Amino acid sequence: MPQADMTAAFISCFETAKKCGENVQIIIPPGEYHLNATEPVELFSCLSVFAEGASFYFPENMDFPKHRTMFLGTDIQNFFWQGGAFYGFVYDVPPALSRWRPDACSRGIAVQTSEHGVTSNLCFRNIKGKNCAGSVVSVYGCSGSPKNRAKNIEVFNCQFENCGKFMWDYGYLWEKMVFPEHFSAAEYETALQYLPDKNISGAVTFCGEYIQVENMPAIKYDARFPRDNISFFGSNLPPEIKKGTVYFVLHEEQGKVWFSEQVNGSPCRTSIPANCSCRLFRNMFDVFHWTYAPVEQGPGKGAVDLVCCQNLNVSNSVFSANGDSMHIKDSSEVVFSNNRIAGSRMGAFFLAFDCDHVTATGNVVNGTNGSRVLTVERGCHEIVISDNVFSGGGRGCWFNSNENLILTGNVFDSNVLKGVPEFGKGRRSPFSGAFEKYPELYFAHGGKGYGNIIIKSNIICATPTNTESSVLFQSMGHDIIMSDNIFRSGTSKVSVAEDVRLIQENNSGISGFDTRDVQDPL
Repeated sequence: MPQADMTAAFISCFETAKKCGENVQIIIPPGEYHLNATEPVELFSCLSVFAEGASFYFPENMDFPKHRTMFLGTDIQNFFWQGGAFYGFVYDVPPALSRWRPDACSRGIAVQTSEHGVTSNLCFRNIKGKNCAGSVVSVYGCSGSPKNRAKNIEVFNCQFENCGKFMWDYGYLWEKMVFPEHFSAAEYETALQYLPDKNISGAVTFCGEYIQVENMPAIKYDARFPRDNISFFGSNLPPEIKKGTVYFVLHEEQGKVWFSEQVNGSPCRTSIPANCSCRLFRNMFDVFHWTYAPVEQGPGKGAVDLVCCQNLNVSNSVFSANGDSMHIKDSSEVVFSNNRIAGSRMGAFFLAFDCDHVTATGNVVNGTNGSRVLTVERGCHEIVISDNVFSGGGRGCWFNSNENLILTGNVFDSNVLKGVPEFGKGRRSPFSGAFEKYPELYFAHGGKGYGNIIIKSNIICATPTNTESSVLFQSMGHDIIMSDNIFRSGTSKVSVAEDVRLIQENNSGISGFDTRDVQDPL
């Protein structure tokens, strides 16, 4: 039986409280509160909300509007929220049954900052969430203005299960369409429904020395894979065509396309199969990497989404997500301590662009074969990651163009499960059609270089089936010390580009160093 929407009653309550002046307290009694949240309840400065025992429910129908926020404040200071639980119906992949679409977005409490506004002194304690398709706690300083960051933010003792924006993971939809024989009919139909049409052609007819293509997609160049490329999918392909492999366009004219296995190579010639049912993808980097997020998805990445913050403390909390578990971006003076990340479809611990002066310590992070178990993105500086456990990730730990980074006393255990050569566990490459492989830890230059890095007293337990290096250093690395680490199981090779300045000493279990042209794993 549908529950009465109490959004208007909450809006009226908070509007009345705002007129009472400063140091206002709102006590929300224990109970169930159903809010359609088509309009947010306005938060304001000098407010304390006590919601112990209160449960807030998003509606079961989120078709329109599909992006909703229950409680929203702009430029607020001296704000405190304690207790309460937020419930929704975040999308999950088959065979799970989902009530919401993948692009639904439901945020619980969000605070934003205007261009000239001030946000400071916010505390969120003892809050719970389950299946919210957006962050339960979101704080945004003014983007692009370091002087206008949200300041003095605390998230303490919160528990957010399967909360945050839903994400497919890289290649999920592509793989289901290209190799449907390895997946269920529901997974294939899901991919067919949600993979954007912009990179998918109409019917393809093989004509020997060229193909005739209906509705050929427009070309889109990407700096990381700049060649005009296509990949075929469907049934009864010609024997010369390798399913899931990239081919390169040589010439296109009036729906006719000539292509090759190599850039500027010899044209492919194919036999003409009977009853071929085939289409193609164009722009495979776009298809594979940029369809991780559903089309028209809203804000709220991670169970907590904290962007442009200063003096930020997240501690003693538990997160899991059908996307990224947590998201901290463009923030400084950050402490992330004594938290548990219990599983992620995508990134587990995710420190995004341009963070500095960050300490992450005492955390237990399980990736459950999500994407990377640990990411420190481009432009992050002065980072200390110590005494944590990272396990069960999909594509290892990625450090991209960082300066002044310390990794000490951590355990890294079996974090490249997407390199396992099994459908449903490993991940196929769109460029070769083979299962991908990754190092356990890899350091990339991002076009800018990286350095002043200490990797000390860590235990690195490689994924048993991993044949790639345990650690990889791409070129443009300088002043790196790797000492007193223990390498266990799997391969224990370290790959180092020839120009990297690395000092290594007292490391146990390294089988050898491979100096070669080291590329950044995609």
